[in-house]
Amino acid sequence: MSTFILAMLLHPACQVKAQEEIDTVIGSERLPEFGDRSSLPYVEAVLQEAERWHVAVPLGVPHRSLEDDIYMGMFIPKGSLVIANIRGMNLDERVYTDAASFNPSRYLPKPEGNEEPYPSETFGFGRRICPGRYLADASLWIACVSILATFTISKSIDKDGEEITPDATFVSGLTSKPSPYQCRMIPRSERARSLVNGDMSNDSY
Repeated sequence: MSTFILAMLLHPACQVKAQEEIDTVIGSERLPEFGDRSSLPYVEAVLQEAERWHVAVPLGVPHRSLEDDIYMGMFIPKGSLVIANIRGMNLDERVYTDAASFNPSRYLPKPEGNEEPYPSETFGFGRRICPGRYLADASLWIACVSILATFTISKSIDKDGEEITPDATFVSGLTSKPSPYQCRMIPRSERARSLVNGDMSNDSY
């Protein structure tokens, strides 16, 4: 979630494009729902790109080879500890054009995008794939789309009135997360403010 907010802060054009899609499909009279997900391909691309751009668990969960194996000509003895470089997979230039850049449109059909694949290793793979991946994915999506629908994420202002542009630096360890940064989250409208505050008095549903 922190990576998503940082990406929107540093790439306002992507934020605007996602909000325009939400406004067109959903409007401003209600919050997004899970049933809207398939109708918001660019918002989906934003979430997928945030997960690929700086994956939260760069080396995944270690696996162990249960038997002798050969992979691409390399012998892997039984009992070997196998660590998958998920960050390396997500930044593979053979798969992703200009892989280090944040570009949600890469997943969209041509000619708007490159039809590049969603990152498939974010939650691991094999028998040790994350058992909570569906809950995590759904939770991230509804949070991201709700923020985009109701807030504008913008740069903080320093004491001299100048915008503060954070560096896209990350703290790495077992997990990876953005270094602390500042931002502003401003309701997009009074109606958005009411939706966030749960004021449903004027709603028809």
